[in-house]
Amino acid sequence: MLPYRLISIISLGSAYALSSGRIPQCPEVRFLPGFAAIWAIQALAWVVWIVILYPKLFSPLRGLPEPSGNSWFMGQFRTIMSQPTGAPMREWYGSPSLQNCRGQSANPPQDQFDPEQWPHPVSRPI
Repeated sequence: MLPYRLISIISLGSAYALSSGRIPQCPEVRFLPGFAAIWAIQALAWVVWIVILYPKLFSPLRGLPEPSGNSWFMGQFRTIMSQPTGAPMREWYGSPSLQNCRGQSANPPQDQFDPEQWPHPVSRPI
């Protein structure tokens, strides 16, 4: 969620400082256009941080195994949209790059995509 209060407070102070003439190096700017411009620049910087910088460079989840063939910006979006529902996930479940995520026990975990391995909720004994 956009931190609009913090952005508004910073923009308000910056616009006041620019419009009051207290900063001699900057040309004098009218208050409302200065406020709007500073607010828009901060909102754009926040969007770039949330969408591009944090997930690609700073997230602690960057090192997790993932399916191959990722797009830099959209990830697996093209693959997911081009195939029927659930088909890419079934392929990824058996891929060698994700085998380490499935568990190290002697018995492999239940295949979540095989409906015969899961009991029906109505067939349970009471």
